[in-house]
Amino acid sequence: MKNRLNLILSGILLLGFTSCIDSFLCIDGDGFVASEIRSAKGFHIIENTTEYDIIYRKSDTTGILITTDLNLMDHIVTEIVNNTLEIKTRPRTACLNFSNRSVITVAGPHLDRVLLSGSGSLAADEMSGDRVSIKISGSGDISVDRISCHDFSAAISGSGDIFVGNADCTDSEFATSGSGSISISGECDSKDIKISGSGMFEGRNFVTHSANIALSGSGNVHSNVIDFLKVTISGSGNIYLTGNPRIEQNTSGSGRIIKQ
Repeated sequence: MKNRLNLILSGILLLGFTSCIDSFLCIDGDGFVASEIRSAKGFHIIENTTEYDIIYRKSDTTGILITTDLNLMDHIVTEIVNNTLEIKTRPRTACLNFSNRSVITVAGPHLDRVLLSGSGSLAADEMSGDRVSIKISGSGDISVDRISCHDFSAAISGSGDIFVGNADCTDSEFATSGSGSISISGECDSKDIKISGSGMFEGRNFVTHSANIALSGSGNVHSNVIDFLKVTISGSGNIYLTGNPRIEQNTSGSGRIIKQ
């Protein structure tokens, strides 16, 4: 009994100590909004591991504009490693409490890959290249107005969402294993969709000639297919189909194909 009581007390003390550490390492913004311009050259990938909101604009010139609380500016780290613009906080900084929404605007001639693992969002006007890739493992959202490429892939393992205004590609691949959703419009020759979580794929305005869709979770897929559709359903999610393709299906779950 005594050992059990000691264990409980130790747990309470540990939680209190952890809370004190977090409070100590969190820095409150001073309310004096400032802007700073930083140089950035030679990147075509952006990786954001923070809660900062990122805006990317395609431009012949490159640079970074940070708008945030004056006393927080030095805690925002932007560096280029192996063609990747890494946006992160200074080591041993648990969190930054902004007094106002902090925005990092990035300009560059080419962006073909985005990685988000924090709660910050990213909005881009254009992504292009032979291969374009978007990946979310946190709660942040990614929005891209236009994508032009040969191979396009988008994956979510967190709760963040992906929105693509218009995609023009040859092959595409999508995967969600969390609760995040993918919404996309445009055209592509083929698409491969895997849903293993509760996330949704909204692609009724994303037209492809062929598609391979595998559902093993509760998430639903809205898909527009012209010629051929291969379906594997082992979960409870449904496929809402636009178009009249030839269908090959293997269903062992409660989900089904519903023609729109």
